[in-house]
Amino acid sequence: MARVKVSAILGGLRGRLGNIVFVGQPNGGTTMREYSTGTNPRTPAQQQWRSAMRRAGKAYRNLSAGELQEWENYARGLVAAGERPPSTVNAFMKVAPRFAYLNPNAPIPTLPPVSTFGGDRVAVQVSAVTGGIRFSPSEANGTDISTQLLVQKLASANCQHYEEKFRVKATVAFGPATTVVVTPGWYVCAVRFVRTETGQSGPLLVVGKVQVSA
Repeated sequence: MARVKVSAILGGLRGRLGNIVFVGQPNGGTTMREYSTGTNPRTPAQQQWRSAMRRAGKAYRNLSAGELQEWENYARGLVAAGERPPSTVNAFMKVAPRFAYLNPNAPIPTLPPVSTFGGDRVAVQVSAVTGGIRFSPSEANGTDISTQLLVQKLASANCQHYEEKFRVKATVAFGPATTVVVTPGWYVCAVRFVRTETGQSGPLLVVGKVQVSA
């Protein structure tokens, strides 16, 4: 970031000039940075997820004192002895949005799941196709289990990936293979199994890296 020295004639320089933005600083100086616009993707899947998050947030605010206590107890049971449990709201939001996404017309459960969920035994392979990535399962998902298909675009084949940067491209109940559309480039791919009737999810499983052509 460049720093601009402002003359007394100009006073405090503010605003945008072409592709450059001038920002005043508390010390009276001005910094200069390149102008950029934020992105707000509005694909059907992303809008459905945002709707699920809003529904989950509203459901949490409407929980009774007794229901909140049940979720607090559930949160304590999510970690091993000696570890710090997640907050009650985090425990709720770990499952409620996924339930809302998978069950858009059903009310979100106000009580936590009564059993644990470890995932599914399906093995998944990925391969590049023109303009997309194909996720091929070894078998169909188990009863009441869906699979999130996630990708993370890399600057090059040797770049590191980060769990928080994966993005869900589709959620399917595996039978046949599923292809997701992506722009050309290198991608690392992952899956996460979700129990449809509760929203519980298993760990993120990295399944491969592919290069997609146009």
